Amino acid sequence: MNKIDSDIEKLEQKLRESKAKLINLTNQKKEQEKQLTLKKQLIIGEFVLKKMQDDKGYLDSLLNELDGILIKPFERELFNLPSQLENNPDKDTFKNSSKVKTGLVKY
Repeated sequence: MNKIDSDIEKLEQKLRESKAKLINLTNQKKEQEKQLTLKKQLIIGEFVLKKMQDDKGYLDSLLNELDGILIKPFERELFNLPSQLENNPDKDTFKNSSKVKTGLVKY
C-alpha cells in the first residue's frame, strides 16, 4: 500500500467516525427536543387540569371541544364522555369523524 492509499484509508476512517458522531449527536438533539416537548405538555396539562377544577365554565367548554375531536374509546373514557356510537347510534363513527383534528394528540 502506498502513501496515497494509506492517506485515503485514514481519511475514509475519519469520515466514517465523523458520520457516526453526527448521527449520535443528531439523535441526542432529537431526544432533548422530545424531552422539552414532553415537559411543556406536562406543564400545560397541569395548568388545564387545575383550571378545569377551578372553573366549571372552562371545564364544560373544554369537554365540549374534546367531545368533538376524541374518537378513540379509551380517550373518551378518560373524560367520561359517552362513546360516539352512544352519541350517534345511526352513524358510523369513522365515516363521520370530520371534526377530528390531526396532530392534536400523538401516540
